[in-house]
Amino acid sequence: MEGPLNWYKYIKIAQIWNTGPYEEFPNHFEENLQSLYELEYKWSMINQRPFNGLEQRRQNISDNLRNNLNRIAYAVKDVLSNVFSKWLGSHAILDPGTWARARVEDMEDEPIDTILYSMLNEYARYSTIEFSLGNYGKAQNESFKKILNFAYKNIDKIPNFKAALEEGLTGYREMLYSDLKDEGLEEFSERYNKEFKTEEEAESHIENISIEDIDVESLYQFYNAEDFLSFLSEAFYPDEILIELYEHCVFPLWYEHWKEQGIDETRDTIEKINDRLETANAENTQEFMAAVNLALNAAHQTGAMTDYIEQDTGAVNIEGVLEMMSKGTFVPEWNEELKQVGVQI
Repeated sequence: MEGPLNWYKYIKIAQIWNTGPYEEFPNHFEENLQSLYELEYKWSMINQRPFNGLEQRRQNISDNLRNNLNRIAYAVKDVLSNVFSKWLGSHAILDPGTWARARVEDMEDEPIDTILYSMLNEYARYSTIEFSLGNYGKAQNESFKKILNFAYKNIDKIPNFKAALEEGLTGYREMLYSDLKDEGLEEFSERYNKEFKTEEEAESHIENISIEDIDVESLYQFYNAEDFLSFLSEAFYPDEILIELYEHCVFPLWYEHWKEQGIDETRDTIEKINDRLETANAENTQEFMAAVNLALNAAHQTGAMTDYIEQDTGAVNIEGVLEMMSKGTFVPEWNEELKQVGVQI
């Protein structure tokens, strides 16, 4: 048994461009991260250090390392590109609409009540409303009242909300027609503070009445967030309504808070890193790896990006991978494999 085992081990070591699987990091993305660092290290060493053996063999090993390195790097790049895109969408400080849509789409698998209450909580968190553990319900209703008040006063900025409200106009018109018939022209005109000369004029007014012409509360009584939730549940596009409210009510507060924390500078840095990542080409291995490493470091330093990676890939220990790689935990092991194929270390 000893002979075949040693021969198998020799073959495995000779093919040092084949990495994994790693017991430490069973997740696919985490494996790719370790492979990325391992292949980059081995590729650099075999091209920089003296080599015992034929140049053709060294070049063959180098080419195989580079091919696998490029393949893994592109896989990591795809994940990072998606993460950067999500982060930039969620921090679209120059486009509140994009920011708002990213907020809602991040919760696309959640029920509508979860999205609504998340919005109300975020509004409370960035406003002057007292928001603390045990005070959620009160804070949510205060947030709701302020958001609703803004919406009523700026209804044209929130077209999907306006359209949903207008769905109630059919019943309201029927009520007015009934009042006109039951009360007569004079009493009807006096009640609604109008001066109609004929029933035809009154009927024309009723037919063409719009949200701007009436007190919205005569259509819907929203006493609290639960009432509004019932309204949303029956609307054609509830998500679009919440996006509009996020855009016009929550974003200004969010941006005011994070502007003081340097969000403008952080976003500018992330955009530059993302541009470099997107244009990186594996034909230039060093530049490509520099761009990927820069993006990984940025993701490591920006907690939300790490969260996005874990959500997209199912990874649970990205921080651990990056920490072990930065400490060079596996370098002695890689050096031994390099020595076995003839690299002088």
